[in-house]
Amino acid sequence: MAYNKADGNYYMFYTAYNGSSILLSLATTTNPFNHTEWRKLGPVFPKYQNSKSGALLIRDKGPHYLFWGDSVIRVAKSDNLTSWPDIGEVFLEPREDHFDSKLVESGPPPLLLSDGNYIFFYNSAEKGWPEDPAAGYHPGWVMLDGKDPTKII
Repeated sequence: MAYNKADGNYYMFYTAYNGSSILLSLATTTNPFNHTEWRKLGPVFPKYQNSKSGALLIRDKGPHYLFWGDSVIRVAKSDNLTSWPDIGEVFLEPREDHFDSKLVESGPPPLLLSDGNYIFFYNSAEKGWPEDPAAGYHPGWVMLDGKDPTKII
């Protein structure tokens, strides 16, 4: 969930499942503590199956960035926090012979650091997980350029 001080809204990306489709969806509210005030906006990428795990980076001046995905992480850009015109480019993908060799997926929104860059945490799994008890599911992180958060530094 991310808060936009410019419009007073909280933006929450969540995974919706209807028995056959897994879709990244969006809800907004000005009061996250009252469940009746959430406005469900529906799937973000309705034609893209198995979309999930969205992390929103709200910028004072657009574009805003949505890091999302299952197996790979994509980054989409938009000037409108409720409309994402395309699925974006692959941003981060599994790496052979590393702790993230099977999959990567978005964690929480990127955090602004004192130097103007961001730290972005993500979830990952290594090959063999979950069948192999020795394989694991791990957190990972990357540093993002403060001027262009689509660049890993």
